[in-house]
This record gives sequence, C-alpha cells and structure tokens, in this order.
Amino acid sequence: MQSVIQNTNFNYMKLHPLLLAALMVLLLGSCRTTKDVPYLIDADKLPQSVLDAAARMKEPIVMAGDMLQINVSGPDADAVLPFNKTGYMTAAGNVNTTGMNSQDNSMYHYLVDNEGCIEFPLVGKLHVGGMTMSQVQELIASQIYPKYLTVLPTVEARI
Repeated sequence: MQSVIQNTNFNYMKLHPLLLAALMVLLLGSCRTTKDVPYLIDADKLPQSVLDAAARMKEPIVMAGDMLQINVSGPDADAVLPFNKTGYMTAAGNVNTTGMNSQDNSMYHYLVDNEGCIEFPLVGKLHVGGMTMSQVQELIASQIYPKYLTVLPTVEARI
C-alpha cells in the first residue's frame, strides 16, 4: 500500500508543473491588445454629419435642471465676495460668512430653472440655458464689470 501512495504522489508531482504551465499558456493566450477591442460598434456606419457634430461639441450645454457652481474672483477679494455663494448679505449690507454649513452643497450651486435662468447675486435673473460654460462665464463677467467692480473679474463656471 505504501508503494501505491508513493506512486500517486510521484505522478502528481510530475503533473503539477505541467498543469501550471498549461494554465499560464491559457491565461496569456486569452489576452487581447487594445487595437482588437471595439470601442464603438459599427462606428464606420455612422453618418458623417453625426461624427462632425460630436467633434464640434467640446463643452457641455447648460440645460434646465442643471446645477451650476460659479466662482467669481479678482484682485480685491472683498469686492467679489457678494458674487460668490460663500456668504450672505446682512440687513446692514455687510457680507457674513458665519453660520454657513459647508456640508450643504446646494448653498454653493445655482439651479437652472425650467426657463433656463439662474438667480445671480446683485445682478438678478440671467438666462444661461443653451449656453456653453465659457459663454456663461463671459455673460456673468459682463454683467458684473464695470457696473459693480472696477477690475474685470475672473469667472469660473462648472456643471
């Protein structure tokens, strides 16, 4: 009986490296290069007008229901503070930044309403629907300067 057990172990020891080698060949043989992976199935059948339109659209377009994060900055931080949702105006006209909950992101975003408008501090209602982010930035800067600020501000907008 001992010779049978030794025989079984001996055969297993010979098969073990062969099984490992076969498994490695199988795993390595199943890899594909990225050139063989289709990224867009039937892309060659898409009309050229669709491909051209996709290539031109570099920036997202603002739509109703979007949440915009808008930050206005400039050389005078106190002058641009009323245009940012990091503080609120008191009855005396001062900007107060205390009592703001930093966890509540809705306080720092502008909801685009069904008409495509946002309510921007001091400026009022602005129609931004259908615009790109760079157009929104230019619109806000033009509404603030020179009416409220003496230096052209930097406006950063994100969806």
